[in-house]
Amino acid sequence: MKRIIFILVFVFFNLGNAQTKEISETELYEKAEKAVEEYYEKCFEADSLKYIQKAYDCYSELVKHFPNSEKRKVYIYSKGLYSQNNEDAKKCFIEVIQINDNNWLYYIRESYMKLTWYAIKEKEFKTAEKYLNIIDKMKKPSFSCGVEFDVYYSRLKNLRKRCEEGLKN
Repeated sequence: MKRIIFILVFVFFNLGNAQTKEISETELYEKAEKAVEEYYEKCFEADSLKYIQKAYDCYSELVKHFPNSEKRKVYIYSKGLYSQNNEDAKKCFIEVIQINDNNWLYYIRESYMKLTWYAIKEKEFKTAEKYLNIIDKMKKPSFSCGVEFDVYYSRLKNLRKRCEEGLKN
């Protein structure tokens, strides 16, 4: 009788666990990266929104299932980057800033740049100016090539120009 109970418990336990497959952080991250790659390959197609939504969903899963990950800031930033909802994206970028981990300074700076862009788009030029001033006070980024340098400072210059034009009007 004990053997039958043991066998039944063993079989049901294994069947129950076989039904729930947990995905690892690495597997989910690779899936997200593949979704991003697929989006960039097909971003000019008529149904490209489904590809960006797929990338967003993958990063949302990473944020949800791995709250203590060392890469949490990357996941939240990427979730905001691929969000199709401006308010959701802004919340993600604000959360990245609030984590305040100097190991991920790039994502903090980029989050401020994105928030500046949203503020300008929404004609909140004082807020945009505040974000730009914060960026100016941050440690300057280092670049591996001149192109990165040019792109970064060009973006910053364009944001500042649009902000100043908005403040004048």
